[in-house]
Amino acid sequence: MLLTNHAESRSRDRGISEGMIEVVLRFGSTEHHRGAEIVTLDKKGLRRAMHYLGSLYSGSPASLQQVYVVKDGDMILTVARQNRHLKRNRN
Repeated sequence: MLLTNHAESRSRDRGISEGMIEVVLRFGSTEHHRGAEIVTLDKKGLRRAMHYLGSLYSGSPASLQQVYVVKDGDMILTVARQNRHLKRNRN
C-alpha cells in the first residue's frame, strides 16, 4: 500500500489509521469517478470486515463504514470520512 504525501497527511488529520485503510481496501466495493477508484464499505463488506476483525476493532461499525479511500492503481491518493452522499459512477 503506497500512500501519497497528501494521503498520509489527510489520514493523520482525519484520524484514519492504516489498519482502517487496509480493511476498507480488503472488504470494500470499488466505484470509478474521474479516472480514480473510490473504495467504500457497503453493508455486506462491513459485515465481513466486522466478522474478520472480531474483538480487535473497538470502534463503532458506523465510523468504519464512513471511511472511503481514493486510489489510482496501487497509489492511494487520499482518504476521508463520508459526511454526505458520494457521487456515483461518473467517469
